[in-house]
Amino acid sequence: MMKRHQTLTAIAATLAATLLSVTHASAGGANADSGTATAPHCVATPEAVQVTCFDTFRKAISFASGGRINNAPTSARAAADDQGLQQRLASTKSASGYVIAATLYDYANYTGPSLTVWTPRPCKDGNGLDFSQDLKGIGWANRVSSLQPWANCWIKLFKESGAVEGPYKTNTPDVGNYINNRAVRIELE
Repeated sequence: MMKRHQTLTAIAATLAATLLSVTHASAGGANADSGTATAPHCVATPEAVQVTCFDTFRKAISFASGGRINNAPTSARAAADDQGLQQRLASTKSASGYVIAATLYDYANYTGPSLTVWTPRPCKDGNGLDFSQDLKGIGWANRVSSLQPWANCWIKLFKESGAVEGPYKTNTPDVGNYINNRAVRIELE
């Protein structure tokens, strides 16, 4: 009984921390529809479970890069075809030293809402887990249809059952029927 109480307490504390730490940008034209990742283009940090959402892909990338990339296309789809942007995303650190590690898209072909994950350092090239992101607590569970890895990261997608798909090592316009709209967690390695 004590263990069950501790587990429930831990779950409640985690949920409360997640709800308190989800932030929403309110300046610079950011979309302020809600406190979850329902705005079109969001940025998340794995260790802080913090999400900040914007009304354009450009604003999300500018935020994630610490303002170093402020001329990205406004749409995620156009950004997917922009080779210059892809090179800058792969090598740009924010002022805090963070890098853009992955961008997930709600729809195939890099369209629809996006979630950009930024991490304190690049990944170490498929040598095991570098970062993990729970998608349930930030409004992105069962949404990933296409993705782009950055900063030397490979992306693995996990179903609720624990089944895994990947690693995805390159831009992937369609993650496939097995995992499409079924990922509840990602790992970056």
